[in-house]
Amino acid sequence: MASSPPAPLYPIPVPTSGLWEVASGIDSLYWSIKGDLPAVELERLEAARRMAEDAGEDVTFELGGEEFQLQPFGFMGRYRFHLVHPHGRIGVTPSKRFPTVYIQPDAEFLHGVGPEMCAGWFNNVVSSLVPGGTPKVSRVDLFMDVQGWAPTPEMRDRFVTRATHRRLYEDEAEMNMLQFGKRGNGLYARIYNKSTETQKKGSVWWHDLWGERWRPEEDVWRIEAEIRREVLGQLGIDTLDDLFANVGGAWGYITEWLSLRIPSEDKTRSRWQIDPAWEAVSQASLRNGAAGLERTYDAKRRAKLRPIIVGMRGYISSYAALIGEVDIGEIGPCLTSVLYEWEMEEGVPFSSQVIYKRRKYG
Repeated sequence: MASSPPAPLYPIPVPTSGLWEVASGIDSLYWSIKGDLPAVELERLEAARRMAEDAGEDVTFELGGEEFQLQPFGFMGRYRFHLVHPHGRIGVTPSKRFPTVYIQPDAEFLHGVGPEMCAGWFNNVVSSLVPGGTPKVSRVDLFMDVQGWAPTPEMRDRFVTRATHRRLYEDEAEMNMLQFGKRGNGLYARIYNKSTETQKKGSVWWHDLWGERWRPEEDVWRIEAEIRREVLGQLGIDTLDDLFANVGGAWGYITEWLSLRIPSEDKTRSRWQIDPAWEAVSQASLRNGAAGLERTYDAKRRAKLRPIIVGMRGYISSYAALIGEVDIGEIGPCLTSVLYEWEMEEGVPFSSQVIYKRRKYG
């Protein structure tokens, strides 16, 4: 499946002052499907799991016309079968205590094609495992990326929330995150510097999603909330269809559960006036864009290459020092010779190692 970056989501000019949206929508989405796992599929999974255990490594498993890697260990402590694909992970269990299938797409795929296409791809792939099953949302993370506004440590007490836990993170006296609630407790929210995180992780494909609304010279701040089943149920969201139809209502609930206020003499903080910046946050469009798979996966590859290259440079320079070679041009043939010797000693072709790792890295 391929996807090209779409036309800009926001053709209107960027405001000259005040908070404006650069992107918003669904950032993470996990769901499950319950059904009767067909005996023939269970037999295939068990056979592959035994092979993986005997080999002590992943084995290839075909599902829905796609090639997955089945790992020799389970998933999340509940799912006996753990299937890994460049697009995400799937847990499968024959137990009636849990949903038959649990799906966790990778962020690059979710944002590369958009949430609905992502869900459609996975649901099609697992259809033989849970024929006729209904996909039900386990967790969704909604977000809004903004510029023209930056929270400060002094704002901590201006946030009114129903959460009993809040935490401020600072780096050299500069705020980098505000956290409300605790992860796994139904609803958890945080506000943090997305520009800093993007650079650290190498996920520069966000620049494509931000498009013309993004000013590179200014930091992007993210308002993000993680919603789990217990709260989704209160919002009337059970299935994926429910979510896609009611994502705006979920965001409205979040921005009431947490809000930025203007202090007054009133001792009841919930009666303080809502800050105009938060009024803008509550109006998020939630129009997920699609950065394109080629762009998101290329950025992911480059991010993985960075630490490998750093380590490789250190090892190669140490090798060169030990053999007394300072010419870069002469190191290549020396390394080639070493790799051939390794093949002879181990009896494992270098190409087979590369093929295995290509599958591993997707």
